[in-house]
Amino acid sequence: MKRGKVFIKGYYGFGDNIFLYPFIREACKQYKTVYLQTYFPFLYESIPNIKFVKPQRRTTLRTCEQSIANYPESFWSGRPSGIRELTIPYYLTEFRKGNSLIKSFNQGIPIKDKKIDFTLPIQPEWINKAKGVLAQIKTKKKICLIKPPSDRNDWRNSARVPNGKYFQHLINKYKDDYYFITLANRNIETNVYQLQNIDLRFEYGELDLPTIAGLASLSDMIIAYNCFLFPLGVAVKTKTCVINGGYSDPNMYVDYERMDLSKLKIITPTPCCTCLNRSHKCNKHIDISYLESEFENLLYDNQSNQLPEKDKQNMLICRMRATNSSKIAHNYLIKKHFNIFTVDHTSVSNYTTYGNLFKASYRFPSVGDICRPVVDEKKEREIYKFCKEILTKHSINLVLNAQPLHPLNEIMKKACNDLGIKVINSETFFDGKWHFDWKGCQYVSNNEIYDFVDHYTKNTKMPMLLPQTTRQFQPKPITRQEFFNKYKLDPYGKYIVILGQLMWDMSVKQTVNPEIKTYEQYIDLILTSNPDITFIFKPHPLYMRRIYELKFIKKYPNVIFVNESLETLFNIFDYFTSFSSTTVFEGLIKNKRFATIGFHFCNNDQLVFQLRVNHKARNLYDRLKTLRINPHTRERYVRFICNYYAIDLSSPKLYYRLTMPSEEYFQLDL
Repeated sequence: MKRGKVFIKGYYGFGDNIFLYPFIREACKQYKTVYLQTYFPFLYESIPNIKFVKPQRRTTLRTCEQSIANYPESFWSGRPSGIRELTIPYYLTEFRKGNSLIKSFNQGIPIKDKKIDFTLPIQPEWINKAKGVLAQIKTKKKICLIKPPSDRNDWRNSARVPNGKYFQHLINKYKDDYYFITLANRNIETNVYQLQNIDLRFEYGELDLPTIAGLASLSDMIIAYNCFLFPLGVAVKTKTCVINGGYSDPNMYVDYERMDLSKLKIITPTPCCTCLNRSHKCNKHIDISYLESEFENLLYDNQSNQLPEKDKQNMLICRMRATNSSKIAHNYLIKKHFNIFTVDHTSVSNYTTYGNLFKASYRFPSVGDICRPVVDEKKEREIYKFCKEILTKHSINLVLNAQPLHPLNEIMKKACNDLGIKVINSETFFDGKWHFDWKGCQYVSNNEIYDFVDHYTKNTKMPMLLPQTTRQFQPKPITRQEFFNKYKLDPYGKYIVILGQLMWDMSVKQTVNPEIKTYEQYIDLILTSNPDITFIFKPHPLYMRRIYELKFIKKYPNVIFVNESLETLFNIFDYFTSFSSTTVFEGLIKNKRFATIGFHFCNNDQLVFQLRVNHKARNLYDRLKTLRINPHTRERYVRFICNYYAIDLSSPKLYYRLTMPSEEYFQLDL
């Protein structure tokens, strides 16, 4: 049953509106009336029960202003007051979180169908206009539309504009087969590269958008960059070759699982710069042999975006949940270059539910409680043999080793080392990201943070991709007054907050203090060394149903248990301690002072107080009070961790991280 009325504010860009079309169509299926604010009504006029609201805000984008000028005031509807508004996330913001354009639009207007129909209905009058243009042409060649590399005067973005020599190369090579027509508007954009051997030029806005849409549907080929002809070609099912420059990865605009991309070929530089900085000097080099082979694949309908099986490498994902493993397997560059295998301690059925996404999946021999595994010599030999059999059977080239200090992972790493197979360690970060390290991970003494935090290419115009969520569920925040009333504490007392961890977790296995070997010893050290200080203990959220395991802490008279959110504690207190939790990094972002004893993202004396010897735990409140966090060091670490070390599993950065030496990867201007 359809719901009532709804308002949707559309996008400015013509190409963005083409991508948006199926989502607006879906909204019109769900609601009786959709009020759409848009500059391009002609795209949507064939959809029933839709009314158009004229944008009230004037824009400097000439294409938008020219489009709405074609409609009289009587055409537009007013926006009814009090109706629901569907908000469509801004996809460039979502790109920074690793979400594609399609995923962003789907957040605002969900399409539940497995496949999304992106077909744009071409109206008869558009076709007639296009045929009128083609009637002027006397040729037996196939028609190819080209969008010459140009920079918009009203929205400068030189970073995304590709090198025109690659367009020229294809024109020169196929001039006997195609009649080339260029589409541009030099009144509102600057030509970046003057193409030669063009048969017909419409480069001063001679054709309106409906005519261009009709032409696109009648053409045999489109050659463009990341501009409106990219989605238009997909929407009218014309073969489309997108030659990318920089700024963003055009693969983030599409969905290889849900869209019909059989007539699309995207050719990007390697590595592809995704800086989202419009004035950045991005890498735009494309190998000519790669350009030619990809275009020929499109030309002759060899549309597989995958390499032949014999040319792919084989990756084994070790002990990563099926949901995250599937994200890696769906990463278009990983999917193109790797066959994916999995091994985990959980049921194989978790992985086989994804069909043929994984070539094969395995389950480790049982070690009892996975959190407290029992691995004697006999069991270790059994697991080692099991690992070697998988690695050799499938000729594994690379192992992605999650939770690297766990006995199962350590045995897998030993088998890989004995067979000469590369292993990269991985651990979960925030917002669905993971970090990858060829030496260790953040909670071990030997990792690549120390190697590269001072030696990476800093793109300071790219905003820091700060975490937007915590890794665990948090209670609702409360105010300072509510907190002190709730726990009957003096608001002027001296407090240090302990942010708890799981005592069996791999992150509490190594310390900077040789006298401290366990989490229990750490707790005892800080509490007994500071009897005059009240410690506020926040257990790890997974302990809230197993709080009895922490009863040993309750014997100390100067500790109080609380179940409050990190936001609450960070808003109220300044001094904290944790063994090695990721909350240390969250606190550092908020300029909170921490005492730590383990390894984490920011083991630097300019950032945290490190408890290297036991006597340093005395007078901890005063030591934290005098700690001065170096703002430059803090900025360097936070930018490195968030923008380089942590990677979204769907990002092209992951492919580069797995296939490039760290010395090269951390010099990329990403």
